[in-house]
Amino acid sequence: MLLTRVGELACFWQKTLPVMVAVVEQLGGALGESGLLVLPCIAAHFNQVIFDSFLVNFWIRKDASTNSAMKP
Repeated sequence: MLLTRVGELACFWQKTLPVMVAVVEQLGGALGESGLLVLPCIAAHFNQVIFDSFLVNFWIRKDASTNSAMKP
């Protein structure tokens, strides 16, 4: 059950890059060149993917230790 929830959360988190790019596109260059504004979005998405991989790894280990402790 926990791994299903983790998978769902990871899918929701990975949707941020398309949303950020859509927001930058809607700005229409009001804050600068769209191509340059997307670069921090890509960097933030990359950082989020790295953080998510560590977080999911932690959750998997925690779930495995909980399951092994529950076995008789």
